[in-house]
Amino acid sequence: KLPIRGTVLMNNGTATVNTIYVKSDSIIILTVQQNTIGTGAVFVSSRIVGQSFTIMGSSSLNSVNVGYMIYDS
Repeated sequence: KLPIRGTVLMNNGTATVNTIYVKSDSIIILTVQQNTIGTGAVFVSSRIVGQSFTIMGSSSLNSVNVGYMIYDS
């Protein structure tokens, strides 16, 4: 089964990805899509099964594109 993937624009250190494919045990891999100094770490801060997950960053830089891949475990 192929992973679900996409990009989302993170503004002010946060972004929400609406997707029915997120599960409680999904592995979500994140990566910043441009070489922006001071972006900091990005991480999944919360998830609602079958609805969405929220990404946060350790920096509040504006307009950073983040790529994601969701794998079923």
